[in-house]
Amino acid sequence: MLKGNTRKLGAVGIAAAVLSGLLGIFSVWPLAVFFLAVSLVIITLVVLVIHRFLVQRLSAAPDITSATNQISALSSQLHGLKAAGIGKAGVSTAVSPNAQKAVSEEEPRLSFAPIGNFIGAEVFRGGIGPEYEFAERAIVIRGKLETFALRTRSMAMRDVFARAATNLHYNAADVQRILRVVRSGQANNASFTKFWRPDQLLALARILANQRLLESDLEDAEVIFNAVRKIFGDGTLKKSDIYIYSEVLTELGMGSVQNEILKLGKIDKRDPIHYKLVKANLFDPRESHETAIRWLQEINALFTKENLQPIEIAFESGDSLLDSISSLGTKISDGPLVSVIVPTFKGSDLIETTIKCLKDQTWNNLEIIVVDDGSGQKHTDELERIIEKYEGVQLILQPENLGAYPARNRALDAASGEFITVHDDDDWSHPQKIQVQVEHLLEHNDCVANMTRHVRVTPDLTFTRINNNPSVSQPNFSSLMLRKSVVEELGRWDHVNRGADAEFRDRLVAATGKTVEVLHNVPLSFTRTHPNSLTAGEIGRGYIDPSRLFYQRAYQLHHEQAEVSGVWTDLNFAKPCNMLPGNRGKHLGKYDVIFITDFAFPGGTSNLTLNEIEASADAGLRVGLIHMFSPANSGSVGVTERSLSVVSNSNVDVLSLTDSLEVSHLIVRHPSVLQFAEGLTSAIQPERVSVIVNNPPVLKGGKGFGFDLYQVRENAVNLFGVDPKVYAESGVTHKITRGLVDRTILENENWPGFVKFPIQSVREVDPDRRPILGRHSRDAELKWPSYLSTYRNVYAKNDVFDVHIMGGISSISPSAQEIVKKGAQLTDFGGMSVPEFLNGVDFWSYYHSDSLRESFGMAIVEAMSAGVPVILPEYMKANFGDGAIYAKPADVQGIVANLWSNPELYSEQSARGIKVVQEKYTKEALFVRLGVMKP
Repeated sequence: MLKGNTRKLGAVGIAAAVLSGLLGIFSVWPLAVFFLAVSLVIITLVVLVIHRFLVQRLSAAPDITSATNQISALSSQLHGLKAAGIGKAGVSTAVSPNAQKAVSEEEPRLSFAPIGNFIGAEVFRGGIGPEYEFAERAIVIRGKLETFALRTRSMAMRDVFARAATNLHYNAADVQRILRVVRSGQANNASFTKFWRPDQLLALARILANQRLLESDLEDAEVIFNAVRKIFGDGTLKKSDIYIYSEVLTELGMGSVQNEILKLGKIDKRDPIHYKLVKANLFDPRESHETAIRWLQEINALFTKENLQPIEIAFESGDSLLDSISSLGTKISDGPLVSVIVPTFKGSDLIETTIKCLKDQTWNNLEIIVVDDGSGQKHTDELERIIEKYEGVQLILQPENLGAYPARNRALDAASGEFITVHDDDDWSHPQKIQVQVEHLLEHNDCVANMTRHVRVTPDLTFTRINNNPSVSQPNFSSLMLRKSVVEELGRWDHVNRGADAEFRDRLVAATGKTVEVLHNVPLSFTRTHPNSLTAGEIGRGYIDPSRLFYQRAYQLHHEQAEVSGVWTDLNFAKPCNMLPGNRGKHLGKYDVIFITDFAFPGGTSNLTLNEIEASADAGLRVGLIHMFSPANSGSVGVTERSLSVVSNSNVDVLSLTDSLEVSHLIVRHPSVLQFAEGLTSAIQPERVSVIVNNPPVLKGGKGFGFDLYQVRENAVNLFGVDPKVYAESGVTHKITRGLVDRTILENENWPGFVKFPIQSVREVDPDRRPILGRHSRDAELKWPSYLSTYRNVYAKNDVFDVHIMGGISSISPSAQEIVKKGAQLTDFGGMSVPEFLNGVDFWSYYHSDSLRESFGMAIVEAMSAGVPVILPEYMKANFGDGAIYAKPADVQGIVANLWSNPELYSEQSARGIKVVQEKYTKEALFVRLGVMKP
């Protein structure tokens, strides 16, 4: 009834308005005004009626009001996030779905509905803690943190990337639930995901696909890859995403989609070998005769395209398919002798496949030298039985297990070939492999060595990978072929039990300046992959034991030194203890003290630890060093040169978490190395564990929260089985840290560093000259003051003192540089020794950026130990007490003038500084803290 009457009334109003217009055209103004008034009255009545109707309906339908409020609330959140960015704390006002209040017309509105449950109220945009801190960093250094996540097998890093992808809103489990709900069709509108970051989502998917720590990881990775395609488009996927996504699809049995993805990324054209190999994975040769034939066709197409003969497989042999491959070609009878070295350790069950494929090589002039690396009598007997079947195969027996590279070196003594190559004891190689390599060396006299490619394969011929290279066809370091004369000139394989292939190749390149060419695109070897593979425990789709990287950095530095000296045969450089011959898996005994940190940290963080290592070793303690990765140091490429020097020159062993050993005191010198260590394991048995908080866990504003001591302690207990004691490095750090944890976490005593230099005698004033104020530190922007007035008051030419600065000023602003250059003597860092520098100054002062809170400051202690009165910011009093003077920059000149004119006061301050150093910052104080010997 209301609906019909309202329509009629509205029609009358419209007619009156039209009539009023017509009368106006003909200038009949009185009537025109009358009908216009009638029209306005009618329209007003209609509006009032409709308004009353709507209010009644809305009051009876609270769900509609709730939905409207939800939309407005979520719109407000996303609008605020877009405006503020991530990593900032703030409050976004949202409307509660239960609140019965009007939504402001000024409230930003977006055309999507929320997904799942939603609570309005006030929403915090951001978070405090490592998960949020590193999520914000991931926006800038995604690749480095992704590498860190894989290297440490950390599942907690998944939440970091999930937060980074969703503007800090959701963790990894949340992201997975949301995307699965959307995929199931139960979310009518989830367009808010368009505000997410696809690069971070893809990083999360790659981490899941590579880590595979949970049964659901492969499917979870596929969900994310698929969602990114639908939300952001196919063009969002980069080359590495295409590789890994297609691999995931293959293993999930989604072959049709896999082929689509590979072609989407043009992998069939950009990397046709990879394309053919993974396409072959779609045809399981065990499934049926037809799929076996298809698999063989795909692989033989690769060989024939590169003029290599096809292979055959005896599918009915009863052996594994890898052990059933055969191929015979025409023998080449003429040519130089090639020595093929095959080291083996307990490999008698599989070595016949290797020997057979070597005897089937088309290059006929071969000598095959098998070296048994102390496998035991059972394997020796089996090896002798197998070798008797093949003419011309030598067997050398090592009395003890030393590793593959000592075994290779032993074989070199028996090798008489012009060319030397190696072959693993459980792999298969194409019959033309050696021919290809020899002919290349004969045609290129200036070439020192070459390699071929391989593909890792299961015994049932599924192609796979174990490292972070997404392409399955990769250079085969175990295929290196070189002239024997090169070995005589540049030395043999490094005498370690693993990792020496890369060192040997890199040494050849560094010494000759020539590349080691990788021949053919198609893999000429199938490398058997099984749980007992040599590298299975140390390398895995991005994971790598830090000790291997320590070894890599050590030999790289050694090569640089050899380029200068010209001596390449000396391989005496620092090596991890468990890589030395005979030490793999061996119990290493008991150590007095072991230090753990990221030895790639530059500057003070590493140096404090190295000082303690050197002092402990000099005191006769048995000392170990363990390199662990810190996410706070993800930009550094390798351990510092000083770390390598300390290990080379001191009685210190480079160890690994997985080493079996005991230790009296285990010291972790940076908590961040334990923050994401939940996926690691340890065989170390410590009696005591100490964690040193090198710097405050959080900066002003809740930023910089690089480690949570509760999580650090939990991970320490899981790794070492001992509840650690946590010490702050300094009074400044203790004061800040104490407010973040309960009293059971943090010890009352501090654990500072110590000064290396001898403590000097008390200083005296020289009244015949002007005093000199000094400062030495590494050249970093944060180490310098924020204001030009500080430079003028402290580090510029003035009427009271001269200035001498050691350490460089390139990081400061041009204006600040101009002030300093005009008034100070400048010396590069290392331009003179620290004691020499300090001997030439009378005062020492350190002011830095307002963004920095210095935790300790070894340079300060060095100055105090030299008897130099030190002037510092007020907050550092928590560290040095009356050992220093605390003042504002504007007061420095007055303080210097006062002390220099009062010799007694000057000497008293010098004595106070020396006393503080003696009490807290000496080797003797360190030994008391270590608790393993008396000072």
